[in-house]
Formats: sequence, structure tokens, C-alpha cells
Amino acid sequence: MEKEKFLLKEHSIHADYENIYSEKCINLKIILENAILSGNLEVVKNVVKEAENAQYLKLIFDEDLNIQRLYIAATITSFVEISIKKGLPQNIGESSKRVYYKKIAYAKDKNELISYYFQIVEELINATNKYSIQQYSKLVKMTIDYIHNNKFKPIYVKNISEALFVNRSYLSRRFKNEVGITLTNYIQKTKMDMATELIDSNLYKLIEVSELLGYSNHAYFCKVFKQHFSLSPREYCQRKA
Repeated sequence: MEKEKFLLKEHSIHADYENIYSEKCINLKIILENAILSGNLEVVKNVVKEAENAQYLKLIFDEDLNIQRLYIAATITSFVEISIKKGLPQNIGESSKRVYYKKIAYAKDKNELISYYFQIVEELINATNKYSIQQYSKLVKMTIDYIHNNKFKPIYVKNISEALFVNRSYLSRRFKNEVGITLTNYIQKTKMDMATELIDSNLYKLIEVSELLGYSNHAYFCKVFKQHFSLSPREYCQRKA
């Protein structure tokens, strides 16, 4: 009888804990979702500052490491979907999600996992603010889609203007006016951002990265990379290591 009372009490405590844990997780998720929707990095920074003192955060982050992994992976999936709806190109969101999953899976401990969590949310906000295409004209949106969908091929302004049946000079001028950088620079930047992802994956040699991104001349790829990051691809690898 005493044993049954003990088990009932334990079950009751566990049930209460689960309800509180779920509620706190939902509240945190809502806070971070709103930060992504508003593009407000300060919200995330404030949550990070509170992490050591806020009881609701302690409750979430004191959980078992594997449960944390599942919770964070699920919320990141939701955050990426929100970012895509807000204007982040889908292929960027999906490729970023794979990188995030890898970070979550290989986090060595809770502190590293939590650090990744907030870092990922900040990256999503920055990427969404940076790539958001909702405010652009239909022509510029189509141009951006074309670039991201063809980043593994050689791309020139001529290719885009022909694909969209528009005058090349007009397209270049319209793109610069709306996006704030030249079309050529946007193409290169898209490829260079992808280059860092491929390098960070540790799956490809540098020569393979340049070939994958449509650069037949590896020296030219290195030149463009250095223009964007002030580091050669080899220096980038060394710094990363």
C-alpha cells in the first residue's frame, strides 16, 4: 500500500513536471518565433543574458541532453519554416537546416548545445533580414530565385536576362536600385556563401568546391573568395581549424 502511494505521488510529480516543462518550452518558442518574425536580434540577446537567472530557462536547459537535442531540432525546423514564409529563399533555408541538424547532433554537452541554439536563431534572423525578398518587384524576385536555383552552374547576367526575357541593362539597373548591390556581386556573394558551407562540411577539397560552384578556373574562384572574405580559401580553412 505504501509502495502504491509512493508510486502515485511520483507519477503526480512527474505529470506536473511534464506540464510545466511543456509550458515553458512553448513560451520560449513563442518568444523566439516573434524575434524571427520581427527580425529583432535584441530579443534573442536578452534571452541569452537571462539564461543564467531565468527559472523557466533553467527548467528547459537542465533536461537530459538527448531530450534537449530533440526539442531544439524540432523548434529549429519550425523556425526555418517561419523564415521561409517571411522571405528566406527555400533552398537556403533547407540547406541551412541540414547544417543546423549536424551542429545539434554533434554538440558535446548542454552548454555547447544551448550556445548553438541561440546562435542558430540569430543566424536565421540575419539570413531572413538579408535575403528577404518580399519587398522586391516580381522581376527582382524571379532574378534572385534564378540565382539560388542555379548557383551550382556558371551564371552571368546575360544568362538571367535571356531566361527572364528582359533587357540585360534594364535588369541590372533595376536589381541595383532595389537590392543595393550589383547583380554580378549578388551572384558572386551567393556562390561564396555556398562555398563556405561546402568547405565547412569537410566533405570536399577546395578544387572540388570551385568546380561544384561552376568555376572552371580555380585561381579565379580563389580571387573572388578573397575579395569577399579578405581570406583565401586555404586561409579560411586554416582559421576554421
